[in-house]
Amino acid sequence: MNISTTLTTILEDQDQILTGEERYPVIGPSLTKEQATEIYSRFTGLNRYWDCIDKARITLKVLENKGVVCYGSTLILCKHHDHIASYGYLYTPPFEFHAWVELFNGDIIDCGLPGAIEKGLSTSDEKGPFLINVKPFIFAGPKDMLPWVKYTRFI
Repeated sequence: MNISTTLTTILEDQDQILTGEERYPVIGPSLTKEQATEIYSRFTGLNRYWDCIDKARITLKVLENKGVVCYGSTLILCKHHDHIASYGYLYTPPFEFHAWVELFNGDIIDCGLPGAIEKGLSTSDEKGPFLINVKPFIFAGPKDMLPWVKYTRFI
């Protein structure tokens, strides 16, 4: 995705605001359903597809600072017929990056991932949607638990 496409995409999505009532399944052992509900209730007013820094900071606060906010690249992969399709964010600040919480034991808590998946499902090019057959979820486990979700930490 080039810079002008990224800016256009950001500007088009400014009205997609979270209500705090959203609920997503949690994949992984490092976050309870109750914690996820508390976290999302505090996301009221944030942008559904963006604001990952704020989402990570809120998540860390609910988890009583048992980790750190990390910045980097995130890539979601899915099989689409005979090829691998993907969507994610490279680390090219200030235009493109992703943020998540890394617990002190190394596990990742990514409450911003549902928005990234939803954006990938609704974004397409001449070959079709970037993601298909992937349901939005919160990731909460060891970094390598899901080989089709890639995290690269830069900060």
